[in-house]
Amino acid sequence: MKTAILQNTIYTYTKAVAITCISILFIIILASNQLHSQSVKDMGINIRAKLDTINRRVTFNWDSDSNTYNYYIYKKKTSDSLFGNYVEILTNDITQWSDTLLDNQEIEYKIEKDAGIYYAYGYIIAGLNIKEKDYYGTVLILVDSTIYSSIGAELSIFVNNIIGDGWRVIVKQAPRAETFDSAKVQITKGIIMDTYKESKDLTSLILLGRIAVPYSGNFAVDGHDDHFGAWPTDLYYAELN
Repeated sequence: MKTAILQNTIYTYTKAVAITCISILFIIILASNQLHSQSVKDMGINIRAKLDTINRRVTFNWDSDSNTYNYYIYKKKTSDSLFGNYVEILTNDITQWSDTLLDNQEIEYKIEKDAGIYYAYGYIIAGLNIKEKDYYGTVLILVDSTIYSSIGAELSIFVNNIIGDGWRVIVKQAPRAETFDSAKVQITKGIIMDTYKESKDLTSLILLGRIAVPYSGNFAVDGHDDHFGAWPTDLYYAELN
């Protein structure tokens, strides 16, 4: 069984959290010189990496953001669940940072951008001479029951690709839900829990189609009361305890 992970490969993903809450009169907006102009790309950090195997160094660089005050660098082993305190703080004119790598040790880095009125994050994993891994555990694919029979060929290709990447694949059907449906959410959660009881190495879940979406909470994350209440919470399906 082959895996898509190769030695010295660098993996990256980003996420962004915007906490901007601006609700003021138009005349005040015109008069204020404290507001910043943001684009979509400002809401994440696109990290690029260059690996120097001779000097055993990895160098990260990212796009500058004129709104930024500081960048905070964090690091941890991929086997650790949480980042600790930042290891370095950079001023806004620095968009590059390097670190030394050890053999067969994957390190996850987090770069946090403080732009005052919003924060953004970038994550990247780097390693040197990482041993090839050919098995990652079990992944459950839940397919919308109303499209299951019509996507047989495409689903087969998808499953084979995932198997080729080193996963054991289980495919099951789940009820379709066009709108919030608490009963169908519980049915879907039950399917996941039953699968977990059968396969304790279940670590990933893929939802295909209009699977019932769970909601949670009672808040308006951006401060607008017109959508105060519960928000989509797919992570409900990831809680197995």
